[in-house]
Amino acid sequence: MTFVKSLILAVIITLLLTYLLGASILDWLDIDIIMHNQVMGSMQALSLSVVVAVILVILLLALVFSLFGLMMFVVMLGAGTVFMLSLGFLWPVLLIILLVWLVSDKQTAKQCRH
Repeated sequence: MTFVKSLILAVIITLLLTYLLGASILDWLDIDIIMHNQVMGSMQALSLSVVVAVILVILLLALVFSLFGLMMFVVMLGAGTVFMLSLGFLWPVLLIILLVWLVSDKQTAKQCRH
């Protein structure tokens, strides 16, 4: 899944869970949200909680993807380090192989195949 698809899916799931479970929880626990000395209705209270939940989902998705990116960066950094270290140790061998290949007679290699 791409980032946008997973973000849309997470937001839709958050909205559905909040609206489906939110009204029953507000009634069951007898919770009233008061703003400016007025009791908010259940849909207004749910809308407020949905906004908070969507913001939290977006922040958590950003955190997950940044941690994944960090792990991939560390893995690539390790692979590059191993490659450069092995190149540093093996450069004399690679140089000798290159010199033998350049000096070798390519005509005799063709004759051996036929």
